[in-house]
Amino acid sequence: MAKMSSNLDAMIPRSDFAIQDARTSRVQSLDTFEKVTLRDLAGDSNFVYKLLRKPDFQRETTQWTPGQVAILVESFINGELIPAVILWRSSSNIFVIDGGHRLSALLAWANDDYGDGPLSYQFFNRSISNEQKRMADRTRREVASRVGTYQHFATRLSAQSADPDEASQTRQMNFATRGIQVQWITGDADKAESSFFKINTQGSALDETESLILSNRRKAPALVARAVVRASTGHKY
Repeated sequence: MAKMSSNLDAMIPRSDFAIQDARTSRVQSLDTFEKVTLRDLAGDSNFVYKLLRKPDFQRETTQWTPGQVAILVESFINGELIPAVILWRSSSNIFVIDGGHRLSALLAWANDDYGDGPLSYQFFNRSISNEQKRMADRTRREVASRVGTYQHFATRLSAQSADPDEASQTRQMNFATRGIQVQWITGDADKAESSFFKINTQGSALDETESLILSNRRKAPALVARAVVRASTGHKY
């Protein structure tokens, strides 16, 4: 990695959102939800997470430093502003068009997996570099210092423990009820892909090489380049 970043690529699975069936038009007309809560991502009611996918050509979720991951989790728990995520609904999955790092940071916190946990070990075929492990440990320590562990909040909520001060009570309430706002893209897979590339030319923009590889992602040179960079682990793109 070019910078000291956390590898959260295993948090959200990938899928090809061009694969559709006869149910697509019916699904597009169904009601949508306005926010994604921690209950939707973790625990016993993680129905949204089970449907959540990244486009199969999405670049790796490795753009955030440990500090950025910790700040996102802290902002969530403190009730501070977090930009909405943008989703698109296919016939069988919910695709993250924008906001993959935001959702992945919360998932990493909930699973205690910052690139070195069970999801990551499975995703990378148990081949995780020492550098990735060091960054994961650094991220875990920074999140714990700023916020605490997910398990700490979950245990207190389950035990209905009384928090000692108003700030702690507010954090516990945000943990239990808060969600990230959702904006929806309507239309078919072509509309979703067009929206993805338009949105991702802003912020942490795709550079020329990334754009070239993604636009030719099914051709041999792009697949070989990806395999060499990641030693044939992780996602093929």
